[in-house]
Amino acid sequence: MPHIDWLGTVALPIIAIVTSVPFLFGWAKPVPVNPRNLKNAKNDMFWVALAGPLSNVFLFVMGIIAIFVLLKMSVISKNSFFVGGKMDPIVEMLKIFLSLNLVLAFFNMIPLHPLDGGKILERFLPYEWNRWLHEHQAQLNMALLILLILGAFHYLAIPVMYICNIALGFV
Repeated sequence: MPHIDWLGTVALPIIAIVTSVPFLFGWAKPVPVNPRNLKNAKNDMFWVALAGPLSNVFLFVMGIIAIFVLLKMSVISKNSFFVGGKMDPIVEMLKIFLSLNLVLAFFNMIPLHPLDGGKILERFLPYEWNRWLHEHQAQLNMALLILLILGAFHYLAIPVMYICNIALGFV
């Protein structure tokens, strides 16, 4: 409950579902991290920020393993991946799970604050550049939102689908 943002977590997804918008977008309040609790704030914040995208990659790998196990146990068939028409609901759900976790990992690696990629990049930039990024965070966030509205992040689907297809090909 502390991470619910009433606009991003509740209102936007409901509006998207009710209006049949072809994409669902939302957000939650960020997890607060107090840098004073870290021994080396700059380096340790890097690892804290990297944990988010890595958890999405971990979930992607777990999804691939689940598909492999379900195939070996004959719960789903190989044909349910490639046959046109009606797809097995389990397969469809797992494919959505895979692509969603990769999209989140890629999106969170965009090197702007408040995304994890901004905090990861911070470790490698000189102090002056980091200060500029922090001072212009509101404008950069607005640019990020405009790019999202204009559909620029649709291009995230290209590497996501490529990686999903390669991983499913190995399975």
